Amino acid sequence: MLPQPYRLCDELLNELIDDFLQVCFLEADAAQELSADTESDAVSLAPMRTWTLPSQIPTAGTLVSAISSEVLAIATPPPTSCLLLWDLSTGHMQTLTTSDTGLVPVSLQCVAPTPSNPVVRQRLALLSEGEADGMGKLLLLDLAPPVHVDPAQRDPQANLPTADWVVSPIGALDVNASSAGGKFSADGLFYACALRDGAVAVYSVPLPPSPKGGDASKVTSGDAPEVAPQLVLTSPSTSVGSAAGAVCVHFLLAPAPRGMGEALSWGAVGLLTWHRGERGLRQLMLPSRTELASPLSDGTGAPPALQWLFPYEITASAASLDSVFVALGLADGS
Repeated sequence: MLPQPYRLCDELLNELIDDFLQVCFLEADAAQELSADTESDAVSLAPMRTWTLPSQIPTAGTLVSAISSEVLAIATPPPTSCLLLWDLSTGHMQTLTTSDTGLVPVSLQCVAPTPSNPVVRQRLALLSEGEADGMGKLLLLDLAPPVHVDPAQRDPQANLPTADWVVSPIGALDVNASSAGGKFSADGLFYACALRDGAVAVYSVPLPPSPKGGDASKVTSGDAPEVAPQLVLTSPSTSVGSAAGAVCVHFLLAPAPRGMGEALSWGAVGLLTWHRGERGLRQLMLPSRTELASPLSDGTGAPPALQWLFPYEITASAASLDSVFVALGLADGS
């Protein structure tokens, strides 16, 4: 064994090499998925799969989000508003929530939160808009897949697991949501939603407690997180009378804190916002873990923002996966 400080240098070199190989693997995998045909310049795409929604689910106003390659989350509109999980391989339909309050779903999104744990978890957010001037609802759930047991090893006397996913509610918040919807950060720890007055509200979404030993069977539906979701900041609109649905949000990412030998991961550290009809692009920083643990701020105030002013109104935007590059479309066509 090498003496110090050579052991530390050796560990740092191994970590750098692991990160480099991981980046190379991701780039090679992306290049393979979008491999170009040299003869016709056509792009090779994976075979497309299509499904037909069950007859009892209306097509108009229904939102669909993929939980996995074989499971879809479905949010139906009023009068029978409900949130479902549909297993495409078996046809099994699991009801997560039902509501008769007339809330209209405007956004349904699922992400895999990080840091990861031994159980393949998914995080689901359903944002609904209220009728007229009524309040909307933000529903946050943590999902764990069902435990599959080999039929040959089943104990007839045991309490057998079902085909239902394990649901752990994170929170149900009243928000004055607009039809612009909401958006998860890539790490699943923040959720931003557009409000009817043109402002943007950002909530922190804590990770639920991990099951002991990574056994999903030890997680039961109804398990509550140790920390409830909280409003961390509100970015008001910079113009008077902004129309609902006129705001766009991009989360900014940075390498997340990690221990020696842990894989590289990315976490949300800020966000970019802009409103249709305006020329400004605003950057705001999200609170750190230490700041989130402090009860001094209620999140209703607007943090200091960095703003860029462009010669024409912003009409469109797109951000790279690592948020290093942001492309903007302006009203003059540039």
